[in-house]
Amino acid sequence: MKFLMIIIAVWISTAAIAKEPPKERPTGDIRIIKISAVDQTAAIKTSTDKVSMIKVGDQISHGGKVTEITKGRIVIEELTGRGTETVIFRVENGKQTVERINRAPKKTSVFFAPQGVEKQSQVKQQ
Repeated sequence: MKFLMIIIAVWISTAAIAKEPPKERPTGDIRIIKISAVDQTAAIKTSTDKVSMIKVGDQISHGGKVTEITKGRIVIEELTGRGTETVIFRVENGKQTVERINRAPKKTSVFFAPQGVEKQSQVKQQ
């Protein structure tokens, strides 16, 4: 009976952990260690202190993909709830900066004025 209760407790705790939402912006936790523009590779360190070598085309965390590695810069395309986001990591003079560019679809208005309405109102005023 104890064994069954332990299994149920472990199963419930793993289900609760699995339902935790991922971090909002996991790519923001990346620290650049070294960039090789010639080889288009880079050594990075994640928030969990894991050191990884990445190259163009590699998948990074939750929906991120490395699209460019050049001297002093790494570009990652990341899928978010608002669409595709471009994350640009720059290293200049030993300082790292992160720039995010959202590519959300253009919102269009539901309401529109039929063409020719202005001309009709101008005619009535004269």
